Amino acid sequence: MRAAACLVAALLGLAPRAARADGLATSTRDVVLTGTALLGALALSRIPTSSEGVWQRQLLPIDRRLEDDFSLRAARVSDVLLLGAVAAPLIPALAGDDDRDRTLVYAETLGVNLLLNATVKVAVRRPRPYLYSPDPAIRRWGHGQHDARHSFYSGHASTSFAAAVAGGLLTTLHTDDRAARVASWSSGFALAGATATLRTRAGKHFYSDVLCGALIGSALGAAIPLLHAPPGERPLPSRLDLVAAAAGLGVGIASARLLPLGARLAPAPGGLVIAGRF
Repeated sequence: MRAAACLVAALLGLAPRAARADGLATSTRDVVLTGTALLGALALSRIPTSSEGVWQRQLLPIDRRLEDDFSLRAARVSDVLLLGAVAAPLIPALAGDDDRDRTLVYAETLGVNLLLNATVKVAVRRPRPYLYSPDPAIRRWGHGQHDARHSFYSGHASTSFAAAVAGGLLTTLHTDDRAARVASWSSGFALAGATATLRTRAGKHFYSDVLCGALIGSALGAAIPLLHAPPGERPLPSRLDLVAAAAGLGVGIASARLLPLGARLAPAPGGLVIAGRF
């Protein structure tokens, strides 16, 4: 309850003001929707699911290539990158460029994205790739994870891509500075691409998980800011913005694929177990 109260108080601080420099149409309903979505996503994410049994067929034939992938380092790096992806669009506000409406729309985008993702995970209950590992140490560790059947679809991918698209569009609406817009689109997609790629290398998600996550996150990242923008001021990306996004995505994916991960380490009651190939 205390955490819920803190969250509501923080969201009330985003309540819209009379002046809307970016022309975004927000109301108290957006605050309520954002808070409800975040609390709902948190509650759903804590629902444990049995790790017993695996799917005999994957969604895509290429997914079977990941049934033996596992890396705790990749998982940890992807967590750090996700935090960076979410925080990056907030840098203007942290630097003193205060616009509560823009921040509220961004928070609402992430909240709706997280709620939808958590709902699908609980409904589908797809086993994560590490449950297919031939290594008994990794399987034992996997069976002890409360979210072992929360593979579809990737929340890291959907959240990082939602942040990249929403952050890019809100920056496009806010400024005509080409350098700022290129930096927003390229960095956002670089972080998103790297985060999604590392989730597959970590053995946390299949290719179909991150692909669906990227598409759904991007759709929400575009839809919610556009719904709040006046028709005459919709922040459509320019050709340069799209080129920057594509370049950033390519750099992010390539960097994540080339990142050395070292040994595959699985936690065990007695410490770390070096499992499988390096």
